Amino acid sequence: MSSTGGGNKHALNWTSILVAIPVGFAASLVTLGFRLLIELINQLLFNSQQDITQAMTVYPWFFWPLIVGAGGVIAGFFLKYATSIEQKETVKTDYLEVINARLDAVPTKTSLFRALSSIASIGSGASIGKEGPMVQLSALCGSMMGRYCFKSLALKNSDVVAMAAAAGLSSVYHAPLASAIFVAEIAFG
Repeated sequence: MSSTGGGNKHALNWTSILVAIPVGFAASLVTLGFRLLIELINQLLFNSQQDITQAMTVYPWFFWPLIVGAGGVIAGFFLKYATSIEQKETVKTDYLEVINARLDAVPTKTSLFRALSSIASIGSGASIGKEGPMVQLSALCGSMMGRYCFKSLALKNSDVVAMAAAAGLSSVYHAPLASAIFVAEIAFG
């Protein structure tokens, strides 16, 4: 009887590993896509591939606050819309909350609107950091893959979100072992 239970556990571990590979790959691609989108915005706004602090110097100094302010206004609209959805639906949007509380999924709309808010801020020169939105989008990618690609497997969607979050953190910070340990600590206490 114990060999049957061990066999199921062994099969579940291999299933997790086989799911982690495409989830990690897709989550890493999402972080790269986010970076490329920021670079594209810099190219369009400033005709430069330099860092935003250097690229902005193509305009006179008195335009800098206007550019950052315009990005902030656009970001504010996206963020206000995301928070109104969150308040109406009382959803938890942070991937860490989804993993920790073993929730079903990362909310798609609010995550996307929060990412658009970050893109508007970062693309216009605000210093909010791109790491958080990149990992959130990676976790969203994992959540969607868990809901649509791997729903027939005996995995919780929060586990697939954790896989994607670890891959996103690894891609952003170039620290795969630390990322895996961090997410495992959240997921398993």
